[in-house]
Amino acid sequence: MQPTCSIEISPPDNRARIIEALWEESGRSRLELAARLGVDKSTMSRGAAQLLECGLLRENHIKESGPKGGRRAIGLEVNPDWGAGLGLEIQPNGCCGLLADLSGNCRSTFRIDTAVSRENLVSVLEKAAAKGRESARKIGLPLVSAGLGLPGVIHPVTGVVQCSRPLGIEEPLDLSGSASEIFGMDVDIDNDVKCGCRSELAFSRQASGVSFLYLLAEERKKGLALGLGTVIRGVLFRGDNGASGELLSVYSKDFRDQLGIPSKELSEAAQNPRTMIAVSRELAPQLAFLANAFDIDTLILGGLFHDRFEELSEIFLSALRERRTYPHLVSPRVLPSKHSVFPVAYGAAVHFTENFSTRFQKLGFFEMKPL
Repeated sequence: MQPTCSIEISPPDNRARIIEALWEESGRSRLELAARLGVDKSTMSRGAAQLLECGLLRENHIKESGPKGGRRAIGLEVNPDWGAGLGLEIQPNGCCGLLADLSGNCRSTFRIDTAVSRENLVSVLEKAAAKGRESARKIGLPLVSAGLGLPGVIHPVTGVVQCSRPLGIEEPLDLSGSASEIFGMDVDIDNDVKCGCRSELAFSRQASGVSFLYLLAEERKKGLALGLGTVIRGVLFRGDNGASGELLSVYSKDFRDQLGIPSKELSEAAQNPRTMIAVSRELAPQLAFLANAFDIDTLILGGLFHDRFEELSEIFLSALRERRTYPHLVSPRVLPSKHSVFPVAYGAAVHFTENFSTRFQKLGFFEMKPL
């Protein structure tokens, strides 16, 4: 289903806020949305009518009338079939792709198995873009957004890849121009573990107040790759240089590996449960130290940690419980990531939930004066 009409939104705009409120809680009525956003009922009705006409919203069910009776309200929801966001994760050994609709549902995935480096990165993006468009045609949704997650240090404003050891990028590489030309739209570029954090925050009613550490482990040909994301009160921490997420154990000796465990053992981590247990035991007290220092109760395990959650989670939970200055004040939790399949690509795909007004205005979907 193609978008049928267009609306111009100059942020802040109540129509974008309507969509964002429905991402938080689908099924709200016009009256509930007006109260939630602090606008009058007539403004809400006009905005909802335009979004319904455009196809971005649809009515989903009739709500029960209140205690005083009267007309029953009609609930609204974002129309998932209006469009899709494409997310790509670039790894040294290939590319993962995922299409998510505007309700956050994963609609399609694909892989491109090829060695990736600075030299062929653009050509891999071209193949991935073609694959993404083909997948979008098969599910019948237009591409309205594209995002890219990759290992390394990404400038938090420009999206320039400052450096990436896994991809052999030693000097700053501005991918934004090439990616925008390939996809025909602005492309969001971010660090892979930060994309993993986004996958946890997107479409969450508690996102604005949640804090957590996000631990990601992925298999590499030469061993194990680790990343640690930090979210404080719903805000993704990026660091002074955009390098937050790069995890280095205090036991790492020569900086060639992220851990103190020998390289040969790490190269077998994905297939060897005992190695993943050893990795968890090395990292657990260090993460517990951070959780105590930042007063964060929740640790989310992604990637290979998610795959072996049952056997590994207790190692982290025990450390979180034991290494607290005031243990009676906290209730530590260790949770599996919400997305077991391509969490980084998912986080890259759903970046359209951030600054919704600005992103969609650039796509030319908005032509009316703002409300």
